[in-house]
Amino acid sequence: TFFLGLFFVGGLALIFAMPALPPDLAMPNWMRHIVDWVGVIAVAAGLAYLALPLFWKKPLVIKGVSLPVPTFGLSFAQLLVAGLDWIAASAVFYALLPPVDGLTFWNVMTIFMAGNILGVMAHVPGGIGVFESVATFLLAPYLDPPQILGSLIAYRAVYYILPFVL
Repeated sequence: TFFLGLFFVGGLALIFAMPALPPDLAMPNWMRHIVDWVGVIAVAAGLAYLALPLFWKKPLVIKGVSLPVPTFGLSFAQLLVAGLDWIAASAVFYALLPPVDGLTFWNVMTIFMAGNILGVMAHVPGGIGVFESVATFLLAPYLDPPQILGSLIAYRAVYYILPFVL
């Protein structure tokens, strides 16, 4: 469910709210199109998971392990809860950033999702360091690094440390 929400909401964010990339980023146009396709593939995977119970009724068997296919209602609930969780987490980060003209919630959500996807892919617990690097790099056109890092530290405290302490 964690990955379902991460890739579905992250894909939507990449499709509809790709923020401006730093101008000094030497990235060929064909690579920018790959980012668009990553978003489309991520959303398609989420929709395929949602549609799976409509077309496939038998359990999936992978290496001798039988996995029952969830009902449509359960698949929808997983997608909804996971998606809302990621949107809420990115809203916490957005709320901790100083207000800036031209930086919308949707842009921040895209940056937030990209940082988390890359953090998961790096196999670093909590994406620590990877998430911060991506967020700092992609928010650099809007904010100074000390402002970004202050918000990142506050986000980690609010979203990870505070719940752990409670």
